[in-house]
Amino acid sequence: MEYSKAFISAYQIVEYLVCEHNYQIMRVAKEKHEIWLANPKHKQHPVIHVIYEKDDDSSWDSYVHPVFMMLYSLIQKQGEPLELSTIEDTIDHAVPLKQIFVHKDGVSDVYILKLFPKLNIVLHDVEDLQNEFVHISGHIESAQLKNQKKFLKSTLKKLYPYLTFFLVSLCSVYTMISFLFGLQLNSYLGGWILSGCYYKMNIVACHEYFRLFTSMFIQGDLLLFPVSMYSLYSIGKICEPIFKKYQFFLIFIISGLVGNVFMLVGEANVVGFGAGASIFGLTGAYFAWVLEGKRYEASFIKKNILLFLVLDFFVCLLPGLSVFSHIGGGITGFLLGVLFSRKKDWHFIRLQTCFALLIFTAGLVYTSYKTQSVEPLEKNVDKQMIETFKEHGYIDYAEKLNKAYNKQYKLQ
Repeated sequence: MEYSKAFISAYQIVEYLVCEHNYQIMRVAKEKHEIWLANPKHKQHPVIHVIYEKDDDSSWDSYVHPVFMMLYSLIQKQGEPLELSTIEDTIDHAVPLKQIFVHKDGVSDVYILKLFPKLNIVLHDVEDLQNEFVHISGHIESAQLKNQKKFLKSTLKKLYPYLTFFLVSLCSVYTMISFLFGLQLNSYLGGWILSGCYYKMNIVACHEYFRLFTSMFIQGDLLLFPVSMYSLYSIGKICEPIFKKYQFFLIFIISGLVGNVFMLVGEANVVGFGAGASIFGLTGAYFAWVLEGKRYEASFIKKNILLFLVLDFFVCLLPGLSVFSHIGGGITGFLLGVLFSRKKDWHFIRLQTCFALLIFTAGLVYTSYKTQSVEPLEKNVDKQMIETFKEHGYIDYAEKLNKAYNKQYKLQ
């Protein structure tokens, strides 16, 4: 094989980008006389096209632009298309592509030196082109292996669902605490109430609004608890890498809160618990992510959607959960998924979603505030629970409940 100076210069550029700027070679097409590189962490130019010979068949519309779009999609990053050339007379001002001619004496546009400072000095003449190519190839290969190990390590770290494990562990610990309270009081209902489950009477009569938060971490039925936690883990481990950690956490918490507020406003007095609204919220956020990138055509996305629907169906069957809660959680999760989207074309949609969330939240707060009365679940049950608390030393809390319940009964 014969090596031209332009060919060796192109590989000297590639060596510099791979070794010092962590680019990876994505595609080498010798028949097209080109090399494609990508680095998802580079903000301006995550994909670079390097050419060392002009190819009249490689037009912007039919070839170059589609390859850029394919690589952008592959690395899930957008940027400004950049083409570096080691031959003159290749710049076409009619295409929306930043084209720069690089030679040993400099570059055609000094702008590029702000991003890649040594680009103008990496090119140098050599006597033996073949030995130079062998040397460069070996250097690039070792650098790429090193970069791939770093990338694999960081990717695995990013994909590991730390937050999902934390939430599953938190729910597990909190559920066990509730179970132990139930054993101590010899009353599962008393254990649920004492550990913070949703009970509309307590929220309205005693203003214990913390129950809207704490109830999402309690699962009342220990036999069905594994089903709930498996659903949370299965959905969480898929959603967590998609969103930033704080976004994932906010989707889980806010969806659960709003779902419980829906239950407060829309349902009669019930005892409620479980992460169903939060799980539906994560599902809604995932659907927003799928729509954002039009990813529904991919086979693995279809499998994930089917998995989510099956798991959500089983979650609906769990005791202590509410249809209103699920609807509220799902809607909230979807809206948050849209709000957290990264697609530039969705800027106006994100503004509309933010406005909708503000109205949505204001309406819920107002309606919750107007919820001043509640039908007793059963007065005998309330009385028995108060007596249970008194017998086990929770006298002050029992007196507080008794006073608040009696006041609420008089409003009926």
